[in-house]
Amino acid sequence: MANVGDYVRFLNDIGGGRITRINGNTAYVIDSDGFETPALLRECVVVPSDKPSSSAVAVHQTSPSSAIAENPAPAPQAETAEGEKLTVAVIFEPHDIKRLSATEFDALLVNDSNYHLQYNIATRERDDVNWTLFASGTVEPNTQILLDEVTRDDLPAFDRLSVQLTAYKTGKPYELKLPVSVETKIDTTKFVRLHCFSKSPYSPVPVLTIPIVTDDRPYRQISMTGLSDIELSSATIKADDRRPKTQLRSGENSGHAGPAVVDLHIDQLLDSTAGMNNADILSRQIEEFHRHMKALKNKPGSKIIFIHGKGEGVLRHTILDQLRRYYPKCTSQDASFREYGFGATQITIH
Repeated sequence: MANVGDYVRFLNDIGGGRITRINGNTAYVIDSDGFETPALLRECVVVPSDKPSSSAVAVHQTSPSSAIAENPAPAPQAETAEGEKLTVAVIFEPHDIKRLSATEFDALLVNDSNYHLQYNIATRERDDVNWTLFASGTVEPNTQILLDEVTRDDLPAFDRLSVQLTAYKTGKPYELKLPVSVETKIDTTKFVRLHCFSKSPYSPVPVLTIPIVTDDRPYRQISMTGLSDIELSSATIKADDRRPKTQLRSGENSGHAGPAVVDLHIDQLLDSTAGMNNADILSRQIEEFHRHMKALKNKPGSKIIFIHGKGEGVLRHTILDQLRRYYPKCTSQDASFREYGFGATQITIH
């Protein structure tokens, strides 16, 4: 087992250097250029050093002045204007993208900001109540670190992921950031679907990305109870979008004076769809549909208009399917073209 001060080379990569610190199963290796690289301890091979055999001890005994001359500290990393807003993600990088059903994955935490981050990451299986700590520590600004390797046998424990973050800067004033706590569901079947891995600026190979914070906005997971047969389980929306932008224009709180009207166009529900695919968008729209249906389902005679647009009819078809399965006593018809244009459905509560 390698220790602090050992000179190592990487088993599965080019390069190596001296171990400066060890955090759990991760060693931090500084190369001849002064750059520190995280690597799994089991992938570090100790190599003989040209220095005396007491070099490991000398790391701690060298006088401060000689240590600085021998290993000059890396220059402070330049800050960026974009980095003043937190952007954080957990990414899973496959060892072999062509063998997803058998390969292992590197779990990495990406800190794309000017802030240091203290992090606690925990996981749990679907039916568990308690969480298990996966990784804990500190990540420097504009850095990504290797958390651990994830095998096929580990995946059931990743059905739920919790990430807690505290951001700060050292040696300078900074804008205070609220602590972040995000819980999200991971569709572990995506680990074997090639199309779920996409290009990322943080990796040379396609990765599965779990967004945690984007531009200071934490993500949260949509609950889609009852929709397990529709592939919507990966949908996430931003925390400041928790209150829907759509408002019932009439009907819900004023008896039956008129039908409630809900516009399901995604630009009426969210400020941004960055990072969302078609299934994610449909998930958000169907969640909005169920929210309003549940609000009115015990008010017989109520009517609600859902504006879904013409498009290819996917949203309308899904709405009618959900209506038949979960609200069988309700009826539907095309809404008035004169009032709502093409692409609107009226539902009557019975």
